Order: sequence, then structure tokens, then C-alpha cells
Amino acid sequence: MRQCSQTNSSLMLAAVSDEWRAAQVATNLSAPQRKQHNALVAAEILRLRVAYPTQARSFSAEEVAATNALWAEIFAGVDPDLLREAVMRFIVADRKGYFPAPGQIVGAIEQIVVERNEVEKRVCDGQELRRLCERVRQAIREEPEKTVVDKGGSG
Repeated sequence: MRQCSQTNSSLMLAAVSDEWRAAQVATNLSAPQRKQHNALVAAEILRLRVAYPTQARSFSAEEVAATNALWAEIFAGVDPDLLREAVMRFIVADRKGYFPAPGQIVGAIEQIVVERNEVEKRVCDGQELRRLCERVRQAIREEPEKTVVDKGGSG
């Protein structure tokens, strides 16, 4: 865990994981970009409200606005596709049936980042293995052919 310094527009997090830091794609969005990003975050909250209708039905308009604002601040730098995948994973895996806290979605994002890093490492390792095999093949091709001469007389 690393300490995160406070910035002007982001939520002060006491400690964040390396995975969470890796999930942050952009923290300095322009006003139009931030507005678009906030709309995407609001769409994910709406997806959660649809998935948890019993709890979400009791949200007042003020609570919906406050939830959207809070989540937009928390997830300000997260790639919307990553957020969407984390929300869907949470919905699919949830067995308790309660609307998630933001930290539960952060946990899903961290897990996705870990999985992506592992896949990337395996792909890179596979590419390195292929390069090594190609170098071995090349060395074998470049080696002069050795012929075995039968010295034994058969006769």
C-alpha cells in the first residue's frame, strides 16, 4: 500500500493499492471530459440501481444526485470500460443482494488490474519464449551440416 497525497478535486484516500493507482487513467480531465466521465459513472450507478431495485427505489432525488457526485469523485480517473466491467462483475458475483459500497467496486477494479497484469506477463513471457526458440532455430540453421562418414568397411 502507498500513501496518496491529497489533490484539489480528488477524494483524500489514506492508502491505496498499486492496483488502484494503475486503474487511474486520467485525473486531469478538462471540463467537457469530466462531464462526459461523470455521465458514464452515473450510467453505471443506474445499472446498479436496476440490479438492486428494492434498495434503489427508496433513493430520493437528492440521494441519487449525492451518490452520483460521490461516485464520480471516487472514480474520476478510472477508465469507464474498467468501471463497467467491475460493476458487472460485482452484480454477477453478488450473493448478498445489497447495493455495493464504492470500496467493493474498487476491490473489483483492483482484481481486474491484477488479472490483466498476469495475462500481460504471460503474453510477454510467451513472446520471449518464442523469440528464444527462434534464435535457437536460427543457430541450428546456421550451423554447417555435419555428415557422418561410415568408416567401417562392410564387405
